[in-house]
Amino acid sequence: MAPTRSSSARFTSGTMAQSLDLDDRNNDGLTIDQGIACVLMLVALALTYLIH
Repeated sequence: MAPTRSSSARFTSGTMAQSLDLDDRNNDGLTIDQGIACVLMLVALALTYLIH
């Protein structure tokens, strides 16, 4: 009898395959979101520095 893969290994492989199969439209949106988050973090850092 050949060894079989566990269901958790199949789920992980499927999830990784889906995350690698993103199209450019989703990647652009993610990049914009991360850019906005970075700018907001820098603004918060600057305000914290100025207040203290």
